[in-house]
Amino acid sequence: MNILTTGGAVGLIIGISQSIKSIGINIKFIPLLNLLLGIAIFIGAHIFNISDTDNIGIAIMHGIICGLSASGLYSGVKNVSQGFAN
Repeated sequence: MNILTTGGAVGLIIGISQSIKSIGINIKFIPLLNLLLGIAIFIGAHIFNISDTDNIGIAIMHGIICGLSASGLYSGVKNVSQGFAN
């Protein structure tokens, strides 16, 4: 995973989540959406041989890292827990 791939994936995740946020999803669940988008993007990259790894586990871990980077780990956990509490 190089810096250009990571930066591009994080930017893509942020763009998609901002678009989805504008259609009315509860903003407390955006970090969870970012995590799922990150995993989906890197699994897709692995399936279509765009990824630089041969291991699906590493591709999933890259997705988790990018998804959490897109939303911020601390604020993401805080917002999702508040969303479930309400």
